[in-house]
Amino acid sequence: SVINSCDTAPDTKNGELVTTKKNKEAHGLGTKSIKKIVDKYDGELDWEYDESSKQFKFTILIPINQ
Repeated sequence: SVINSCDTAPDTKNGELVTTKKNKEAHGLGTKSIKKIVDKYDGELDWEYDESSKQFKFTILIPINQ
């Protein structure tokens, strides 16, 4: 899990995070790459925003193969 401060709630489109930066072609690729890796390893990805604490939390779970 990663928690970061964020003054405003993240933008979304169809349940996906969307960059708010002006140069959209050069931003927003990291979460898409992470999602591909999580899917490849049958993991789970979740995020949430807490308005009261102004915190964004990103959680990744990947199962351990034994």
